[in-house]
Amino acid sequence: MALPVQWTLGVLKSLLPEPVLALLEEHILDPASPFQQLLRQVSAVLTPVAAQMYAVIAPLLDRATQAIAGSPDAVILIFLLAFIVFVVQLLAYLQRIMLFWTRLAFRMLFWSVILALGAVMWQRGLEQSARDAAVLGRQALGFGTMLQEVFMREYRKYDDMEKERRMASAGRRRF
Repeated sequence: MALPVQWTLGVLKSLLPEPVLALLEEHILDPASPFQQLLRQVSAVLTPVAAQMYAVIAPLLDRATQAIAGSPDAVILIFLLAFIVFVVQLLAYLQRIMLFWTRLAFRMLFWSVILALGAVMWQRGLEQSARDAAVLGRQALGFGTMLQEVFMREYRKYDDMEKERRMASAGRRRF
């Protein structure tokens, strides 16, 4: 067990400053430290439990490995299904991220517009802002009326074309 600890310390020496390494060696790696004592007690309790669980789980693992060795197609299918589940989970995560940032951007836009309108009203005064709002409302209403006229003209043109097509197809059926 000393090898992984020494290897980890070797890696950590290049990443952590010297005081942190000294603290780790003193409080975590020292055999008399409370952490090491707790680790020994937990190991003493879990070792017999793990041995008993191994006796129960070993036959199940043997059967599973024999079943897998007997049918490699099932292994491929399981890996394929696991990959599909992973991809779906990843896409769902990406969707949640995009929804979060989009929602945040629109909230910021909404409150920015509210703040800008408040600043305009503060700078120009309430009366002048009401006049500006009336002018903008009148222009928006005129624009909406113009759009309605264009839409209705195009609708009538399309409706006339459809009626002519129906009449032409009805005339061909008679002959």
